[in-house]
Amino acid sequence: MYNLVTIHCTSGAIMLVFLLAVSLLGRTDAASELLNNPDFENSFGANSWFCHGCHLSQSSDSYHGHGSAMVTHRSHNWAGLSQTVNVKAGHRYAFKAFIKLLSHTQPYHNVELMMQVMSSSNGHSKFVTCGESPYVQQTTQWVEIGFDQIIPADMDKTTIYLQITEPGVNYLVDGASFKELIPNNNWKSEAQTRIEHLRKADVHLKVVNHQNVHLNGVTFELHQQTSAFAFGAAVRFDLVIDHSATGYQKYLYDNFEWATVANAFKWRLMEYTQGHANFDHGMSALNELLAKGMTVRGHNMYWGVNGHYPAWLDHLSDQQVLQAMHTHLNDMISHTRGKLAHWDVNNENLHGDYFEKKTGHPNVTMEMFQWLHSAEPGVKLFLNDYNALSSGRYTTSLKEQGRIFRDAGIPIYGIGEQSHFNYGHDDMTTVKYRLDKSAEANLPIWITELSVGDSNADTKAQTFEDLLTLYFSHPAVEGIILWGFCQEAMQCKQCALAIGPQCHPNAAGEKVSQLLRQTWRTNVSQSLANHNIRAFKGNYQMTIKQNGHVLETKTFTVGDTAKTLTVTVSGSGHSVHTSTNIH
Repeated sequence: MYNLVTIHCTSGAIMLVFLLAVSLLGRTDAASELLNNPDFENSFGANSWFCHGCHLSQSSDSYHGHGSAMVTHRSHNWAGLSQTVNVKAGHRYAFKAFIKLLSHTQPYHNVELMMQVMSSSNGHSKFVTCGESPYVQQTTQWVEIGFDQIIPADMDKTTIYLQITEPGVNYLVDGASFKELIPNNNWKSEAQTRIEHLRKADVHLKVVNHQNVHLNGVTFELHQQTSAFAFGAAVRFDLVIDHSATGYQKYLYDNFEWATVANAFKWRLMEYTQGHANFDHGMSALNELLAKGMTVRGHNMYWGVNGHYPAWLDHLSDQQVLQAMHTHLNDMISHTRGKLAHWDVNNENLHGDYFEKKTGHPNVTMEMFQWLHSAEPGVKLFLNDYNALSSGRYTTSLKEQGRIFRDAGIPIYGIGEQSHFNYGHDDMTTVKYRLDKSAEANLPIWITELSVGDSNADTKAQTFEDLLTLYFSHPAVEGIILWGFCQEAMQCKQCALAIGPQCHPNAAGEKVSQLLRQTWRTNVSQSLANHNIRAFKGNYQMTIKQNGHVLETKTFTVGDTAKTLTVTVSGSGHSVHTSTNIH
């Protein structure tokens, strides 16, 4: 069983309620806790927590410490806790708490968080959406909930609501926190330091020349062939196999080593009519990409969001739907076995529970992971969702879903963070906070669908540089896949890195190419001599030449540990020989 908390910041949804009133006054230190009695260790009172429309008591069952808040006898969906603290308009704050359900009225509940921000000077108020997390079940474990949110200007009070639609659900709350996120002006230099430490290793070039051979004109070249860190892009299947799409294919193969076939493997698009699945489109593109040396992600096996699953499933019974799901998976794996590195298993599960409801299996997504792992144990399996990095709405819930899957022994490899920035990006301190929060699941993170919607190519280039630098610097991130690149082949035209039929790079496309193929690549050409090189991790070709004539070529891999290239020189006069030992 998995209990992932859904936090839905809409004024409807009416679920278990926890309200927290916040006054927006002075500035706070980044490390300062704004809540009074956040761990519920002390008695409740006028300056601490109180219950609105419910009964509040202290429980000895706690997330940590000695006690927690128990909320019972809820009279309405909005009934819950409240507290007032000092904060400041225009600043961003992060909230978290831990919840445990004591009762339930259905297999899982959607726990929602929303804020009502108010102005004491003019009486104006409005609701601000905060976050969302589905699938909280009544279990013995605590589940983290949270969000980050900027306080609108001219507002000096806010009430945070934690809601569950059904008043009959009682719950415990513990480990609450509400702190300001202070922008870090040094984020980029810190990121570059992490890149130097995490993404590079030492290559020691040692020359042994016992015969004192003259090395004039003898050069050493080191060229990086591939990157250990994955950089890739989503592709349109038809343009991969169209021999006339030369510009599209050039930008793809010149810049990326990974690919995702964007649509051709999606169940609804493959099998509009039951029993008539078309694998040809996806497989033709997959085979072409593999022939070009690309590594490919599978996207996606299932997708339970309305409008994205085969419509004919609606007319089947729950058992027939389960059978159709097994048939689809087995047919897909029979075609792709051994060819895909990853699978997004149930795409955007936090945003759609069609399969949970249709099959009557509240943990059917866990079952999907087990089915796929049994069918092909070698493929790496991912959750994949959005609004966890581009906003704080699903950050905590996606992290918790990954953690709960991992703790339950589900064969999950990593978390896919789509990372669609439709209107630029928040300050990078906020994005890093969300990335750090995601990493608390202790699973690898892949940026699976990066896009930036900006019609100004210059500002888009800066946004890409910021995001790519932050992502590349993070120790939990193993790869970055862009959600397309050529305007002619993208639904989001403002997201393009290249324009026109020949996919000519714009300023953003040139910036991405520069980062991926120059800044974050190691290529060295120098005279043959003792030297220490800090090299980006990946596969390399070493070449030693004399006056342009190749003496020796070898390939090797730079990984987590240092490499030593010991070049032994022999010969006399113009006759030079080298022999290199790599260890």
